[in-house]
Order: sequence, then C-alpha cells, then structure tokens
Amino acid sequence: MSPLVFGFAAAGLWALSAPILNAGIARLPGEGRVPALAAGLLAALCSGTLGLLPAALPGGVEARVSFWVVLAGLFTFPIATGLYYLAAHAFGTRAELASQFAKVKPLLSILFALLLAGEALDASAWLSAALIMAGTLVIVYGARRGHLSWRALILGLLTALAWALGELFVKIGFDAATSIDSSFVALASSFLLFAVVSTPYLVRQRAVLGRLTYLPFFALHGVLSFGAAYTAFFHSIAVIGLADTILQTAFWPFLALLVTQVWNRLRGEPGHTPLIVWVAAGLLAMGSAVRVLTF
Repeated sequence: MSPLVFGFAAAGLWALSAPILNAGIARLPGEGRVPALAAGLLAALCSGTLGLLPAALPGGVEARVSFWVVLAGLFTFPIATGLYYLAAHAFGTRAELASQFAKVKPLLSILFALLLAGEALDASAWLSAALIMAGTLVIVYGARRGHLSWRALILGLLTALAWALGELFVKIGFDAATSIDSSFVALASSFLLFAVVSTPYLVRQRAVLGRLTYLPFFALHGVLSFGAAYTAFFHSIAVIGLADTILQTAFWPFLALLVTQVWNRLRGEPGHTPLIVWVAAGLLAMGSAVRVLTF
C-alpha cells in the first residue's frame, strides 16, 4: 500500500466532516454559544475515543503513554480544535472558511520539521511550499482588504500554531509500528483531561446549553475527524515524515470548500464564498499536487 494513502484518507475525512460541523454549529443556542461549543468539543472527544477503541484493542493498546504523545493530543484536539470551532463560529457557522485560515499551519509545520525535527526538502518540496506560502499570503491580503474578518484570521493563526505544535510532538513521540496505539492514547488522554477541566464549567452553564440537538453532529465530527482522520494523519507523519505529510494534505481546505458547496446546493442553500478564498485554496491545492506528483 502506498504511504500516500493515509494522507489522502485524512484529507478526505476532514473535508467530509466540514459540513457536518457546520450543521452542528448552526444548531447552537442563541445564548451561551461558548459553553455549547465546549459541550460539543467534549462530545467529539468522547465519540472519537470510543470510535478509535476497536482499532486499538487488537494491538493490546501498548504502553505508549509518554510526555510527547500526551502533548500531541492536547495541542491537536482540545486546544487547536477548540480554536477551530470558535473560528468557524466567527465565520457565521462556516467551518469550510475557517479551515482556510488554519492553512497557515503548513508553513509553521514545515519550519518546525526543518529546524527542530532535522528533516530536509528537495526541489519539488520547496516548490510545493512556495505555492502554499502564496496561498497563505493571499489569505492575509484578503483580511487587509476587508474581505475577511481579522478576528477570524487571528483565531485561525492561533489554531495553526496549536496544530503545528501538535504535529511536531507527533513527529517526536510516534513511530509507524505503534501509531494507532499512540493515537488512541493521545486522544483518550485529551478527552479525560478536557472532561476534568470542562465538566464543572458545563454544569454551571447548563441553563444556557439549550436542547443539545447539536451534540450528535459534533459527535459524528469526532468519529470522522478525531478517531479516523487524525489516526491516518499521525500514521503518515510516522511513515513519511512531517514535512511531506503536511505538503501532501495541504489541499484539504480546497476539498472542504467543494464538498460543502455541493452539500449546500443539494439542500438549496448555495451560500457565498469570497473569490479570494477560492484563489487561496486553489494555490494550496496546487502546492499539494506538486508534491504528490513528484513524491
């Protein structure tokens, strides 16, 4: 099996999860949306952990608890995804737009791979990185021109930094032979720690959590993104390296835009995506294509 399969699987599952997350955010209560997002994140962490458990059990869930694995889970799941949820909310329930801002992450991850993880890039990888950088600059330009929200951009930058740090910790703490076990430990530890921190807060805020009809959507997002996509993504990092995995999967926001547009049209809700976002996403997709075709 080609090692590229895991990156493609992760990108596809992330793209499919974007409209599901949109549907969940659209059902948040009018008041108390931040507590509701925290409840949604808790549901996603729980469902993702339970969804990954059957895949981890056959291997006996080897003792993969380590400082780096736990840090990888914390930065990837409750910290970065919590910021991602807030960014999607800042865009008026449009997760596919929030994902575009998070794509500053490849630049940070590649920098970490080169400076801290000891990886190297060949000529095609540098071309891929240049296209991804161009897409990032288009995003920043759009914010300066007023097409995009500065608040959402800041949330996206923070999301990108948290994701990039999580990926660096995956590079340090994971290996290919036990990546599923490590993924489970990272996700389960994040769920337990976030549950301890968030449960007292949610109990105090229960009056504003609404009817909880949004929780099934967050739970499904947890299964697809946390349980499945990230396990494939982490395995790809362990097999082919951090930089190559990041370059390969940088196209997923473009795919998320396409999937969400099709879904909205089928529901009679076309929506509007600024042209500058399509341009940025297209550059990111080209950057991924260059790396995949020359891998």
